[in-house]
Amino acid sequence: MKKVLVMIGCLALAGVVTYSQRTTLVARLMERGLEARMGADVVAEMEDGLHLALCGAGGPMPAPNASGPCVAVVAGKQLFIVDAGTDGVRNLGRMGYQAGNIQGVFLTHFHSDHIDGLGEMGTLRWAAGDNDSPLPVYGPHGVERVERLQRVLRTGLCLPTRAPRRHGRPHERGRP
Repeated sequence: MKKVLVMIGCLALAGVVTYSQRTTLVARLMERGLEARMGADVVAEMEDGLHLALCGAGGPMPAPNASGPCVAVVAGKQLFIVDAGTDGVRNLGRMGYQAGNIQGVFLTHFHSDHIDGLGEMGTLRWAAGDNDSPLPVYGPHGVERVERLQRVLRTGLCLPTRAPRRHGRPHERGRP
């Protein structure tokens, strides 16, 4: 009987210690899991065929626990993305998809929540893979302008500007 009570006491003590350290334990487990997943490539492990994965489904209003619209489409061994919402590319990484393997992005329409992650997606694709060319973007009429803006933002080029004007004539130095 004494051994049983000692055993119950030890288990209770272990439970209290574990509960008090739960945040640290969970953080360490998550770190190990993320480290293992960061190098993974889910596409390489898939059978040949057509596969879909939801990497975001939020709306245009900011939400702390939602991501913008994003769908990963794997055709054979090629990775395509439909819509590039906020955090979509980060979710892809968490799911084991490599941003460097993205072959192209298809935009359904130009609402902000469908395109606001496009710049980050292009940058991560370039940084994570062997991609010297810009991220191919496909979509409805006008997609060329979105793609051009994405390229300008990625490369840091400045858009042409006009000289400031005062009363209908260009501003000259030294004159108010």
